[in-house]
Amino acid sequence: QIVSKLAQAIQAHPAYRNISRLQVEQLLEQAPVGEVLIRPSGSRGPGHWTLSWKVWATQPRPLIQHFELGE
Repeated sequence: QIVSKLAQAIQAHPAYRNISRLQVEQLLEQAPVGEVLIRPSGSRGPGHWTLSWKVWATQPRPLIQHFELGE
C-alpha cells in the first residue's frame, strides 16, 4: 500500500497519536487550553484524521472540539 506524502507528514507530526477518541479526551483533560492532538479517524477510514482541540477548561469536563480532516 502506498502511503501519501500528506499521511506521512501527519504521522510524523509531534501532535499525532495512534489512539482512540476516548484516549485523546483523557489526555486533553490534563493538557492546557489550546492543546491539539491528531489521530486516525475512527469512522472514515484511511486518508482521514481527526484533529481534537481543547477549547476551554470547563468543569466537570473540558470543552474539546473535534474536526474531521481528509486528503
